[in-house]
Amino acid sequence: AAAVAEAQRVAAEALQAAVEDQEKVDKKQDQKLKNAVTDIDYKFSDVEKDIGLRSEASAKALAEAVTKAAKELAELADQNRRRFEAVGEDIAQVRASFLDVENVPTRKLEWVIREAGTRLKVPTDIPEGELELPTYGSWQSPLFDAAGARNLRLEVRYFRATDPPAEDEHRGDLAVLLHAPPRTHIAVKLSIAGVSETFEHKFKENEPLCTRRMCFLNEQVDYLKGTLPIGVEVLECIYAFNKTVPPPEPPADGEAEPAEVLDSYFHIQRHVNNRVLDQVKAQLDYFRKRCIRRVEWRLEQASMMRRCFPRGAPMKSKEFDAAGIEGMFIMFYPSGYDSALEGWCSAFLHAPIGATLRCWLQVGPQKREINHTFDKEGHCGKANFLRWDEVADPDADCVNISLQVEE
Repeated sequence: AAAVAEAQRVAAEALQAAVEDQEKVDKKQDQKLKNAVTDIDYKFSDVEKDIGLRSEASAKALAEAVTKAAKELAELADQNRRRFEAVGEDIAQVRASFLDVENVPTRKLEWVIREAGTRLKVPTDIPEGELELPTYGSWQSPLFDAAGARNLRLEVRYFRATDPPAEDEHRGDLAVLLHAPPRTHIAVKLSIAGVSETFEHKFKENEPLCTRRMCFLNEQVDYLKGTLPIGVEVLECIYAFNKTVPPPEPPADGEAEPAEVLDSYFHIQRHVNNRVLDQVKAQLDYFRKRCIRRVEWRLEQASMMRRCFPRGAPMKSKEFDAAGIEGMFIMFYPSGYDSALEGWCSAFLHAPIGATLRCWLQVGPQKREINHTFDKEGHCGKANFLRWDEVADPDADCVNISLQVEE
């Protein structure tokens, strides 16, 4: 029993020692675990701080990148906008140049009004703010360009009959106006159907070119088509306008900065003359008239003249121009003028008022000098020029009459 008790005591001591050793081991393991957890917490805390710092840096970098991208995008958009504006201006200039190419050769234009007989009516109601009916109705064409001038506009006015009648009411009930920018100097022919008038006018602000009454509407409307053409033919035009100076191109990389550009513009005067040919023809015609000194008139069938043209009945030549004098003609009396002697024929030269002539009038073989100043329109010659039996050429059965102008 003692041995058993001793064994139990020894076993209890051994168990107690084992338990104590195990507790020490457990405490060490718990401390290691606690230390490990603490280390892990510290590490996680450091990682969390690092992630936070990195997240803030990333967010800041992203915000900076977004701001920079937005700024660059705005600059690029602004640059593209300026480029497109420049391209738009270039296209507008090209379009204006093409319009000028079309505009300058344009000499004649017609504004054709459809259903003119029914559309052109004088207003029948008193306009607001007015006390009486207007005396005319007015209609304007769209803007157009012609002969170098820009922004022209036609206007037609249709007048109603008034009581008492207007001063020029007998001339018609239609008039035409032409509007143009100030400083435009133009020579133009305005027309309504077949009626036209020529004008020369220098435009001022709000001062159109206005014709007098030109014709009646019911006489000029084409009733088959119902149209009324209002025409403008530009004979000569001087058009002045300002043109802005485009800004210089920005220098390319490596190029020097351009010199300072002054604030300036170009003042352009465009002169188109469509009547040069007509003026040259008129001058040549005038020169030709001045160069003509001799005119011949040949009359056929002389044997029948005295039977067909009794006493006092003249034969009249066509009008002709010579030595710069217009509207002359010759009158030949085969049986003589009223005051001529029996058997004699008469010849006269008709000239306009103000003409002074020294010339020779020849009928057949007989030549007579005429030196006369026409104080009034009339004729000068000889009632007893020569006898009829000396006039005619019996072989050719004709009478030759000529006029030789000396001065």
